[in-house]
Amino acid sequence: MKTINNTHPNIKTIVKFMYGLALLFFISCSNDDDSASVVPVETPTAKSLQIVSGNNQTAFINETLTDVIEVQVNDQNGNAFPGTTISLSVDEGTISSNTLVTNASGRATVSWALGETIGEQVLTATAFGSDGTALVGSPASITAEALDLCQTFISTEQLPIGPDAGTETISIITITDEFLISDQTIVTLNLEHTFDADLDIFLIAPNGLILVLSTDNGGAGDNYTNTVFDDQGSALITNGIAPFTGTFRPQDSLALLEGIQALGDWTLFIVDDQNIDEGILLDWSIQLCRP
Repeated sequence: MKTINNTHPNIKTIVKFMYGLALLFFISCSNDDDSASVVPVETPTAKSLQIVSGNNQTAFINETLTDVIEVQVNDQNGNAFPGTTISLSVDEGTISSNTLVTNASGRATVSWALGETIGEQVLTATAFGSDGTALVGSPASITAEALDLCQTFISTEQLPIGPDAGTETISIITITDEFLISDQTIVTLNLEHTFDADLDIFLIAPNGLILVLSTDNGGAGDNYTNTVFDDQGSALITNGIAPFTGTFRPQDSLALLEGIQALGDWTLFIVDDQNIDEGILLDWSIQLCRP
């Protein structure tokens, strides 16, 4: 039996045409969406240099700072940037490396031993981008304060001296730093008294060592005024004249203190060994130095 197709040939052609047109439109839209979603990728580059830690430390001259110096390089988006070379220089002392390269975290560290100049010392860190331009924050300056190896400790407590024979005046300076001392100890003294020869003056170290600074010197003269006991003095205290202003060698050498521990109580011990005359301890100080 013969099947009769009632579909008009022009209708078939129109349907095929419309289907193809729709398919082309769909493909065109898909391509438009894909191109709209593509965002250019920005290549990270080194942008800034900053100090992370280790700035504004203090240490004694010629000593290494307690904390390392740490710096960081970031890219233009504030993210850590590895592989950047950082050049370092110091105006005093020595550093563990003159050139650093940032790690995966964008950081690099260096140790710094200060020089021998007392006061502020400076480390400078410099870094450049791939185009040769200095990074933001470069050069960066890191400062440290170098302390004198010698420190002076002072007592301004005023205490009576005499007038009765055998009266003891005791003044104590307590040192809380723990270090061995060198042979540069200096004692400075100010006191008023109306008969210097009555006075026996001693320094007692924390370990109990007793040194004679001056005993029965000065005759009927008055006072010890800005009297400096120093082994480098040109004259012995026994040859001095009241009020002993200037620098004198004590009767016992202060070099005997070399190598002992500074930590503890340092005592100025004064005995008035005669009656009648009296006075007052105004102030005294002791300079102790690290080796």
